[in-house]
Amino acid sequence: MRGMQTSEAIERLLYDSMPLARAMEVRATMYEPPVLVLEAPLERNHNHLGTAFGGSIACLAMLTGYALLWAELGDPKAHLVLKECNIRYLRPIQGKLRARAALPQGEPLEEFKTLFHRKSKGRLMLKVELEDGVSGAVAAVFEGEFVAIR
Repeated sequence: MRGMQTSEAIERLLYDSMPLARAMEVRATMYEPPVLVLEAPLERNHNHLGTAFGGSIACLAMLTGYALLWAELGDPKAHLVLKECNIRYLRPIQGKLRARAALPQGEPLEEFKTLFHRKSKGRLMLKVELEDGVSGAVAAVFEGEFVAIR
């Protein structure tokens, strides 16, 4: 089913399975495998300083990784969980929050998919870069290990 997913299907998945995505007004603005871009408006995700709230930045990164793996697996019954993560905040985000993730190519991705299909469980490290929608500068870097279970 890979490749049949659309930005609209990704948004539906997020809104149906993660209520916070709706509250944050997350939008899937680009899905061209192996890359997914999610965005969220600053107006719904700011802190007391008028910049992006750190929790919203982290949440958008997690949602991006989750949605990218769901789209790659094409299995709506797959349970995706985050096992471990790290985020580095590099600069404030003063405009729209934009998260971009790309699937690793080669052996890590193939091993993940093989284990998921053969043993019903696979793990994969994903990196998500978050940009400031005004400057385009990378403002945070998220790395997380996601686990897919059937």
